[in-house]
Amino acid sequence: MKLQFIVNPASKTGRGIEIWQEVENVLKASGIEYEVFFTKRMGHGIELARQLTEAPGEHMIVALGGDGTVNEVVNGIVRIKDTILGYIPTGSGNDLAGGLKLPTDPMTSIEHILENKSHLQMNVGVAQVEDQTRRFAVSAGMGWDAAITHEVAVSKLKKFLNKLKLGKLSYVLIAVKQIFAFKTSPMEIQIDGKAPMKFEKNFFSAVMNSPYEGGRVMMCPKASWSDDLLDICVVDNVPKLKLLLVIPLAYKGWHRFFKGVYIKRGEKMTLRSKKPLPVHVDGENYGYHKELTVWLEKEKLRVIR
Repeated sequence: MKLQFIVNPASKTGRGIEIWQEVENVLKASGIEYEVFFTKRMGHGIELARQLTEAPGEHMIVALGGDGTVNEVVNGIVRIKDTILGYIPTGSGNDLAGGLKLPTDPMTSIEHILENKSHLQMNVGVAQVEDQTRRFAVSAGMGWDAAITHEVAVSKLKKFLNKLKLGKLSYVLIAVKQIFAFKTSPMEIQIDGKAPMKFEKNFFSAVMNSPYEGGRVMMCPKASWSDDLLDICVVDNVPKLKLLLVIPLAYKGWHRFFKGVYIKRGEKMTLRSKKPLPVHVDGENYGYHKELTVWLEKEKLRVIR
């Protein structure tokens, strides 16, 4: 089976292309047949993955980039059951690799992909707003965490810090800024058709297919990519000064011990806000909406471990 690579050359602050060249040297030495396609704009990874997987039969697609690149590839896959995904992480957070316990060193990653000895079976999430749906591998969120990703996407600060190889710091600084700038909203959350839970001052609600988001923040420590369930972390009615303590503790998953932090689990969840709130899918801007519904695809995606 031919390996088909979808590469984000701009990942890792522009080093994605250099990492690809190192990977390609390994491929040439191995003598394996492969093709490479480079993303040129936002959404291009979806188009490429769709074109590569629309033909009948099995396909082996390898994404080289960050979580956003993987999200595009996952969204472009035509038939999940017929596709094997390889991943060479080159992002700043690499939350998917952390959740799946995949290697983050590119040379180790390509060795595993070439060996192709074993696969894990990963659930794929679906996020719906109005009449739009988008798949996710890591998480979908509504509120403060989405506000961070919206700002980071257009931040000159991130571009500057990336040049200094301090890209992760931009998330921290913008997160602190958004703690004070973001305004809470009443929220109803319905899980698996049960009576909605009501929250009066919802700060954010993060639906997790994996334990980590936002650069290895352990939002839902027990979330699993293979259990056919989604976890949700809800933060409600927590004073902003207290959040300055609670949020850093989330890197260890200790935020869950504080009053106002709720973690639940289910197959399908609907979040309804009184006002439009920022929404993200795998850290990508998904607009402002009053309602977000999430569930899992019936089929799991095979990922090379």
